[in-house]
Amino acid sequence: MTKTRRTHIVLFNALIIVSCVFSSCNSNKNKVDISEFNVTKNALANQEEVLVLACSENPENGKEDYLIHMLVQSVKTGDTVNVLFHGPREVYGQEIKSFIAPDDIFFKANRAADFDIQAFKQVYSNPEFIPTDWRKYPSILGDVTTLYDTNEKSTDELIDGALEYMQHN
Repeated sequence: MTKTRRTHIVLFNALIIVSCVFSSCNSNKNKVDISEFNVTKNALANQEEVLVLACSENPENGKEDYLIHMLVQSVKTGDTVNVLFHGPREVYGQEIKSFIAPDDIFFKANRAADFDIQAFKQVYSNPEFIPTDWRKYPSILGDVTTLYDTNEKSTDELIDGALEYMQHN
């Protein structure tokens, strides 16, 4: 093997290593410390209707050790709010959903008994989806989901359904 050929092999391997290092750093570039969010418990009411404005994609689809950033607008007040959630999610856009607070039975029904949303210290916020001025809006921990039509079912029926779901899962 010639000296030139060895040099090319070494440079090629070095390029691969550098690429791997940068790509692994790349997955962390969109993580923001939760202290950068103005988290409040009353930014939205439980089961309040919201319009999803933007949502960061979820790169790890439920296996992450951080929250995901979603930007919503209250249908009731028109206020814009950052919702910080955990778990697998398709990317929503311009859909009306229902905000679910962490103490809601529907929130708890889909999570392990020891799940604590307040334990997370980082938030994945991708600027490709979330506008850069998000810091001016209040933030809340929770989730959004398909609207529950309480006109068709009573609250007791909804709770019974959630309890049944919890028993079987």
